Amino acid sequence: MARALRLVIFAAVAGAIGQSALAYSTDFESFATSTPLSGISVPGMTFAAAAGNDWQIYSGYADVNVTGNALGTFGGYALTITFDTPQPSVAFGYVATSAVTVQAFRGATLVGSFNASPYGDDHVVFTDTEGITSIVLPGVESVIDNIDTLGKPVPSLGGGGLAALAGLVAAAGVALLLRRRLPG
Repeated sequence: MARALRLVIFAAVAGAIGQSALAYSTDFESFATSTPLSGISVPGMTFAAAAGNDWQIYSGYADVNVTGNALGTFGGYALTITFDTPQPSVAFGYVATSAVTVQAFRGATLVGSFNASPYGDDHVVFTDTEGITSIVLPGVESVIDNIDTLGKPVPSLGGGGLAALAGLVAAAGVALLLRRRLPG
């Protein structure tokens, strides 16, 4: 009985405090050179340029963090990559021709920024325990490649989870008190 109660409490607490984030990734190798932004579809990610469709697939990169095919632009419009579920970590390779700032957001809240150096072959990693919902790349000549998320649980007590957790703790306390007072 006590073991079953512990298992029920453990399962309920795990469900109340964690929501699963699916892992997403792409290296853009499955897309043909010159594929425009409108032709890029990656499960779990949405790609959108601020005011146009000037991002496309380029090939022939041989840097450390950007290899083969990559999504790039010769300048123009910022690119926003939005994730279907909040991600605790987002990593990617990035090369820009000028010093720029790449940003990560949770909704409208800025949760991270990275200052890329001109022609630097940067490996960018953003983390946020509540989950990153989007990253924004400036509209300068640049490429992004090897986007990867960890897809681990993102802590969450929303949607009544805190009330459920409090109820479970109270029920466990009552069960322990009754067990100690009852003979046998």
